[in-house]
Amino acid sequence: LGPTLVFSGLSNLITGLAFKVPMCVQPMKSIATVALAANLTQAQILAAGIGTSFVVTFLGVTNLIGVVNEIIPDPVVRGLQLGL
Repeated sequence: LGPTLVFSGLSNLITGLAFKVPMCVQPMKSIATVALAANLTQAQILAAGIGTSFVVTFLGVTNLIGVVNEIIPDPVVRGLQLGL
């Protein structure tokens, strides 16, 4: 667990500095919450993480994240960030 947290933290710092925007961790918080509440297996948690990373990568590579950014107002995004 230790090396995972170190490399995750370093990745967040590097991407934040490179793109001038911090990487959100809310999807993984949501996965962890559901995993604890529903007693998910390790395979289910892994599948959720892989699925989330696929969606985020797809939105970034296809530039569809720009469309999502235009549809969702900034106050909604800020409210979700604050709440999570």
